[in-house]
Amino acid sequence: MRTRVSPIGERRLLKRTPSGILTPLLVGMLTLAFNVHVGSKSRICDVNYGLTGYQMKTENLTLSQVMQSIKDDVDWDKAVYAGVLFNERTKADLETLIDNYVTDEDWLNVLRWSVICKKLGIERESAIKAALDGLPMVGPLPWTTYYGGTNYFDVEQKFALLGYYYAEKYSYRLDKWNKTSAYSFFKGAINDAGHPVLFIDANGDTWTISYGPRYYDESANTVQCFLVFYELGITDALDNALHWWNWINNNLWYQDTHYKYALNWADYECEAGFFTKIVTNLKYYKTDLGNWSRILADLQNRFVIDGWNSKQWCSSNGTTYVVVHHYPSNSQRRLQNTIGAWTTLLSVYGELDNACQNATRDLLKGYNGLDPAWKLLMGSTANLYDSSANKFRWRSDSSLSDEATAYALTLMFLMGIIPQTAVLAFPIEEYDYEYIYDIDPELYGIDLDNNSIRVSVVKGGVLEFIYGASSAFCDFPSSGVYELTFSNDWNNILNVSRLQDLPCNRKFSWGSIQPRHDIAIVNMTLSSYALEVNESVIIQAPVFNNGSFIETFNLSLCYTRLKDPIIGVQTITLVPYESTILNFTWIPNITGKYEIKAYTNPIPNDTNPENNVKIIFIYVITLKGPYYTWYEIEYWIVNYGKRSLRLISNY
Repeated sequence: MRTRVSPIGERRLLKRTPSGILTPLLVGMLTLAFNVHVGSKSRICDVNYGLTGYQMKTENLTLSQVMQSIKDDVDWDKAVYAGVLFNERTKADLETLIDNYVTDEDWLNVLRWSVICKKLGIERESAIKAALDGLPMVGPLPWTTYYGGTNYFDVEQKFALLGYYYAEKYSYRLDKWNKTSAYSFFKGAINDAGHPVLFIDANGDTWTISYGPRYYDESANTVQCFLVFYELGITDALDNALHWWNWINNNLWYQDTHYKYALNWADYECEAGFFTKIVTNLKYYKTDLGNWSRILADLQNRFVIDGWNSKQWCSSNGTTYVVVHHYPSNSQRRLQNTIGAWTTLLSVYGELDNACQNATRDLLKGYNGLDPAWKLLMGSTANLYDSSANKFRWRSDSSLSDEATAYALTLMFLMGIIPQTAVLAFPIEEYDYEYIYDIDPELYGIDLDNNSIRVSVVKGGVLEFIYGASSAFCDFPSSGVYELTFSNDWNNILNVSRLQDLPCNRKFSWGSIQPRHDIAIVNMTLSSYALEVNESVIIQAPVFNNGSFIETFNLSLCYTRLKDPIIGVQTITLVPYESTILNFTWIPNITGKYEIKAYTNPIPNDTNPENNVKIIFIYVITLKGPYYTWYEIEYWIVNYGKRSLRLISNY
């Protein structure tokens, strides 16, 4: 039996039917745009199938009212991250979550949640160091799973590779966490297998499912592992990520319609949202990525072209309104994959053509008399919600849980936002199996008690909100993070505030800046700007990684007088948009005016090398006195070279 830590693990569209003129129009537009075939319906599904049971409870209630009712019954200690988004928990609770995993010596979850929370400014150094000590290794790779009597590194659990980043950052356990050895071992194991794999053991032997490799589990996650190594500063890894992306296209692209479930299974499988997030990350670094048009065609065939009759929503009996495990063979409904599908559709919305944008909006808002998506999520056909318990389940055949309910609420919150011309902002992240933490509580949030939400757009424009009985619209002038306050009935927007730009320590896909290298020495400060001979001074040099890549480099500090001795050299590693302050102590032994210069070694392809140098001046003097005191101000005689001058020392 395979053992894997839960990917969640928080403990303690169409205005007319898809038939008739609209389907040929969509097919024609997609074929012309992408030179691929977009499949139309091979059967007719009844989109009204199964709409019973829940309507009497929800038909007269608004989305905000339903969310309030469900929210009040959630134990938010079981879903702390979602609780921050709903203003039910705080970042301090996330810190406690990590600390509790330390107490339990659950090192894998310490690393998992440290990586998830890193963008929020949460970094428990002692906890991370304990995890670097405690987590076992398989060869030079971190252990992440146990299956069939063997310990493995599982490519789906990419977050564990960030252990190499933390080891470099803290200069801690580099004997154990050697990224160069790990990369060579990983690359060799994949190359020896000749295809993407799921597991790698301590001998470099690999395991892949019998009918695989699958398009997400083995294939996309192998690509993402190479991308993590690339972000760790191993430049060769990008070429390998591209190599295996080409393998996916040569082996898993099926009949110009979709990426098939696995090498020997042509079904539409549920992981398309997470698959797309990984390919989006690859496209971030390779902006002219080949076969990107297939990604858009795949999403449109799965989710959009036939409305709720599109393949990934359907069982053999008809539509389910949520993602099924794989069509047509397995009709198990999946909440986590439904979340991944919707965050992906919303993030690529700006790249869809007008017809598909209209279809996406109609799925969310309802068409041909159908309810909006949030109500359908609660229906008996979806089979994820139990009205008597007021709770959701992760899968149609699993138990109800507070954790699933919290993330279903998160999805319902997003389903209340209908893009018109704006594009919602989701950071490019896929650090774990079926990763849903790109719904970022610093970018999104809802306070149901105070009728306010936080929403973020990567492209300005109009959004429609359907939390009340009628729609409210807002035109956002630019990208950024916004707070909106609504009337008590959520039908009107009372106030809009732009809180900030999109955070610079995240990557965004649509409309984002191109990836770049850029290290900057932001400033230099001195503990004193005038000091005596043999007196020490502390020199601080804040350094910021304003680029898109993890950078490891030396920062040197020297002074200039008659010669240029080095004060010190420090080696540091910074991930994108991270900063640090370096401290140097210097004791001069000769008077004079000194130039202090901080500079990095050359950063390959740095877009702004001018900011890799910073200069400041300091005077080194000898003092005699005090000369005299007047109103508690001491005046000193200063010997500076051959001259004398007066100095106020304590004013």
